[in-house]
Amino acid sequence: MAGDVLTTWGVVLDLDRAGGGERGTSAASVFAEGRRAYLDRCPRLASFLRAEDAELLPAAEHVDGIDDAAWTGGIRIGVSVVEVRPSSFTMALRIRAAGEDALRPANGRSTFVIERRASGERVPIPREVRDEFVAIQLGARD
Repeated sequence: MAGDVLTTWGVVLDLDRAGGGERGTSAASVFAEGRRAYLDRCPRLASFLRAEDAELLPAAEHVDGIDDAAWTGGIRIGVSVVEVRPSSFTMALRIRAAGEDALRPANGRSTFVIERRASGERVPIPREVRDEFVAIQLGARD
């Protein structure tokens, strides 16, 4: 049995070679671009990091590879925060080739911790930042 599954993403970007994608671009660098776009929509998180003199640090990341054929008609990137824990959160990524002949999508996950710069102590994620992630997801598109 086959069927389409509808998935919504907090941030969706369309890229082509003219818009920043280049031959040999890695899935990790595409994920980094999507992650930046997502985090740009998180002013409460940015304020929290400044107030706590803290930073986001990657704790783990896995991203499937993409080949140059994916860039033929451009790609679409979807990024969402999919899990929030006391002092870390996980983002998911999907990279799809544009067009009817789309190749199998590439997927990725990245977990980030929040640590104080001076001490390396992990900082709990406050409710307003969690709410910000939820608000982005509620405004998501497929």
